Order: sequence, then structure tokens, then C-alpha cells
Amino acid sequence: MTEPGKQSHVEGEKTAPQHQQLQPSTLTDAPAGDNIDNIDDQPRQVIAVSASKGPAAFFNLARKFLVTDEYCDLSALEGAIVAAVDAAHLLERSKLASIVRVTTSYVTVEPKRKKQQQQQGAPPEQGGEAASNVASLPPASEEQERRSNTTRELRRARIVITVRRTQSYKAWLEENPLQAVIAGDVGD
Repeated sequence: MTEPGKQSHVEGEKTAPQHQQLQPSTLTDAPAGDNIDNIDDQPRQVIAVSASKGPAAFFNLARKFLVTDEYCDLSALEGAIVAAVDAAHLLERSKLASIVRVTTSYVTVEPKRKKQQQQQGAPPEQGGEAASNVASLPPASEEQERRSNTTRELRRARIVITVRRTQSYKAWLEENPLQAVIAGDVGD
């Protein structure tokens, strides 16, 4: 199967695989003169996407942030990655924003310590038996040190999707200034 604009090769002829590298200008609808290399210098809101809400909630939040900011980040861990991707896709389909960068990584998080919190928050028992149990426990600092040495660091998959407001959305906002007032962008 040949791609449009490419010649098919003769059978038996060895060809090197064709790799197309995406340029930042192909990832946005910005004019050719705009440079998105300084994307890290741009101030932007970071939305912590969770799996407990649907992508539409984060789409609406990003839409509101894009009224005042040119860029917005959708950040998610593990199960929420799908919601972040869906929200970014909704922004693109509605022509409000373009995805300009996707970054994936692993982040180290501390494990949840529900049992330890329950033990510390439990009221002390009445009677002599409780006193003998407390005396047999090692001092809190030694116990905490022992636990910190045995706990495993957990690594979680993370995605950060950076979206940029489209020129058409920017033009629409300029034509409809009431939307900027609704979003809270009034000259205070």
C-alpha cells in the first residue's frame, strides 16, 4: 500500500523505512511566524485531572482558563490519563485549542498509610492492659525510622498535555467580550 505523494518501490528492492518527524508548527494552527519553543516561559494553569469526574468537566474548566490564558496543561496520573486525553480531544474537536505538547513520565509518590493514621487517631484504651502494651512498643522515632526504611516508593504513570488556544477561539472571544466578563476577566 502506498501513501499519497510517494512512489511505490519495486518488489525485491530494499528501502530504508521512512520516518516523518513532526515539527512544532504542524501541531498548532498558529501562524508560521509564531514560535512555540518558548512554551515553558508562558504562564499557564495546570488542571489536575481525576478519574472521578468525566472529561467534560475538565473540558469546561480548560475552556474557561483559555479565555484568559493562551496555554493550559491537563495533568493526570494512571487511571485519569484517559479522561485527560478525552478532554484534550474535545478541546481540539471543538476548535477551542490545539494540542501542542504531550509529555509522559513516571513520578514517585508516597504510599497511602491508612493503617498508620487509624492507629495514631485511635483513642487510648482504658485499664492496665493498655499501659502494658504501650510500654512494649519501641519509641515513635525508632518505629517511624524502621517503617521509612521498609516502605517502597511507588511509581505512577503521568501525562501532561499542553493545549494552546486557537486563533479562531481568540477571535471569537474578541468579538464576544461578554464571555471575558463572565470568566472574570474584568479590569479591576
